[in-house]
Order: sequence, then C-alpha cells, then structure tokens
Amino acid sequence: STGDVTKILKKIVDWTYTIFFIVAAFFIILAAFTYLTAAENAENIQKAHKQIIYAVIAIAIALLSYSFDVIIKDFLK
Repeated sequence: STGDVTKILKKIVDWTYTIFFIVAAFFIILAAFTYLTAAENAENIQKAHKQIIYAVIAIAIALLSYSFDVIIKDFLK
C-alpha cells in the first residue's frame, strides 16, 4: 500500500540525509586540516577548496533527499 511505500521511502531518505551530512562534516574537517598544513602551498590550498566544494555538494544532496521525500508524499496522496 502507499503507507508502506512512504514508510520505506522515509527510512531511505533519513539514512541518506544522515550519511551525506556525516560526509560533509568529514570533508569540512579534512579541508580545515589541509588549510592549516598548506603552508602557502598552492596545490594544497586548491585541494582544500575542492574538499569544501565536495562538502557543499554533500549538503545539497542531503537537502534534496529530504525535499524528494516531501514531493513523493504529496504525489502519492
């Protein structure tokens, strides 16, 4: 039934949301460490920039997964 589908979808979205925020936090910490140890090394600074971009992408995917859940629930009603 639709109730079962929405429950399963909700669990999947919750896990996706959590995992992507954990990944984002990891990339932010890694980028901070890279910045601290860069010592004006342009290559390491670029690496830290990329890690921050990855963190932003992970946060965007987490937020999209949550909104996807709401869209599907509205569609199934």
